[in-house]
Amino acid sequence: MKKTKIVCTIGPASETVETLVQLIESGMNVCRLNFSHGDYEEHGARIKNIREAVKITGTEVAILLDTKGPEIRTNDMENGKLEFAKGDTVRVAMEEVLGTKEKFSVTYTELFDDVEIGSTILLDDGLIGLEVIEKDAANRELITNVQNPGVLKNKKRRERAKRIDQPTWYHRKRCERYPFRSRARNRLYRGIIRASRNRRS
Repeated sequence: MKKTKIVCTIGPASETVETLVQLIESGMNVCRLNFSHGDYEEHGARIKNIREAVKITGTEVAILLDTKGPEIRTNDMENGKLEFAKGDTVRVAMEEVLGTKEKFSVTYTELFDDVEIGSTILLDDGLIGLEVIEKDAANRELITNVQNPGVLKNKKRRERAKRIDQPTWYHRKRCERYPFRSRARNRLYRGIIRASRNRRS
């Protein structure tokens, strides 16, 4: 009995029926669909192609839906990236704007309420740190000081050093439970589990 499973993430480079057939014939057991990227239409087309490849090969494979967790990301930047130096002052807006060295925005609009002056915010999985030095309540913007230099690109993940109250399972996540039920998906994985109660929601 084979106990080791080969899991392959299916995306633009591997979503064609021909490529999927090759992957299955090479030993792929599980097709992972990453819901942090793409939309329902894209993933629906991939599931259709996976089913077609299964028919061609006669080999069953599992489909794993990896749902997007409660992450915070930056919105788009001018020219796709911004370069910060230590000591720079930058505003973090809750309303979406095109990012500049003076101000950029994030996808989680309640971040303003969840952080305090003195909090540390980490960008790009911790590569760049920001210290909150002031809160502009009128504009709902955080005024921060850059703690270490770095380049920030579009859609980079953002974290707080301490826990915030961002929901683990958005309404969108509930919707993700249903669109593909008729297509017999086999597994549902949830991203970024913080506590055991998150698994029961």
